[in-house]
Formats: sequence, C-alpha cells, structure tokens
Amino acid sequence: MLSKSGQDKLGYLIGLSGLIIVVSTVFAWYRLQPPRYDSQTLCLLDTEGHRTTVLVDKTDPFSDPKVVEDAIEEAKRSLPLYGRLTIHVLDGSNNIIGPPVFDLCNPGHGDQLSSVYRNPKHVRERYEQQFEEPLDKILDDLKQPSEGNQSPIAEALVETVFNRFAGLPPKTHEIILVSDLLENSKLGSAYKTNLSLDEAKSLVPPWLEKLPEHTSVTSVVVKRPRVRQLQYRAIENFWQPWLDAIEVDVKF
Repeated sequence: MLSKSGQDKLGYLIGLSGLIIVVSTVFAWYRLQPPRYDSQTLCLLDTEGHRTTVLVDKTDPFSDPKVVEDAIEEAKRSLPLYGRLTIHVLDGSNNIIGPPVFDLCNPGHGDQLSSVYRNPKHVRERYEQQFEEPLDKILDDLKQPSEGNQSPIAEALVETVFNRFAGLPPKTHEIILVSDLLENSKLGSAYKTNLSLDEAKSLVPPWLEKLPEHTSVTSVVVKRPRVRQLQYRAIENFWQPWLDAIEVDVKF
C-alpha cells in the first residue's frame, strides 16, 4: 500500500499525464485543421506565398499556339501548393497590362494534401472544378489569333517586374514572358531595327534599378520563321543589353 506521499506523487503523475494527453490532442487537432483560404481566389488568407505571373503577348498571331499551351501547362505543373497563378495578356491596347484574365491559387491535389484531414475525392473535385477547368477555358481563348497596333513588350515587362508588385512583401515570384520579342512601341521597332536602348533603360525608375528579391524571369520565345533573323537581332542587340543594364537575368 502506498504511503500518503506516494499517493500524492501518483495522483500528480496521473494528472500530469492526463494534461499532456489533452494538450497533445488539442495541438494535433489544431495542426490537422485545413488552412483558411479565400473562397474566390482559393488563396490563403493569412500569408503571401509563391506567385507565378505569365505575361502572354498577343500583339501578333501565334505561329504555333501550342507554345502558349505548353508554357501555361508547365506553370501549372510547377505551381506549389497554394501558389498563385496570374495570367495577363498584352494585346496592344492603351492599357499596357489590363486586369488578369486568370488569378487563382492552387488549392492542392493528389499528394500535395494530407488524406488524414482531407477527403481525396473532394480534393480532386475542387482542384478540377475550381482551378483546372477555369484555366482550360482561359487557355482556349489565349490560343485564338489576335493582333494589335503596337507591341510595348518591354514596358509590359517592367510593369510586371517592378511596378505591379513593388509594394507587396517579399515572396518568390516567377515571371514567364511568352512573346516573339518583336518590340514595336515608342522605343522603336524591331522590324526597322531602330530600338532605343537609352529609352528602354529610362522605363525603370532609378529607385527600382534592381530586380526585386526572390524574383526570376523566363522568356518563352514564340518563333516566327518568316522573321527569324529579326528576332535574333532583337534579342542580341536590344533585349540582352537592356536586361543586363537593368540587372534582370532572363532565360531565353
């Protein structure tokens, strides 16, 4: 038979064990709760995560619409859980970049979400109905032929890289430019090989000379066989020197 002090110690241990079990249960329940997200954008409410911005240049008809499809499909495949996919269209209108034609976060699918607290069927249906299907509809529109009176590609890229997200907190930001890179704007024309590097450099304000932290830029070049040499000249004589000057590292 336990002494009085032994009984007190046993009672203390039992009470402590019970408290640990309760705290562990509450903690596990809290950790297993799905995060809160915006029902319209599917983005998390309390954090700013990864963003992939695709800028599609539709100022000239595509020689191969599959280039656009492949670029967006790759952006979708590589988008992390709750990462935001934003698609803008450059159409040569007065607005350099209009409102996004697509702006949703990846709600998760397959192995991206734990089956412990999420029904796999529900996860798959939500991903397909609320994210994948709207993206497929937009993709059909993006592949349709279009043509604009101007192609202010450099200005649109500056707007996307430096201005549009300059006020947001640091985050990973991947920018994908899908374009033939045949600039035709106030900077000059790739068709006339008179593009002005000095004017292009002036597009970036002095206080925004460096690429924002955690930002990467990739260019998917839409090949135009009939003007292939003009494209090469534009990249070599205008795009590469300009991007080097403003310290934006672009993968062509």
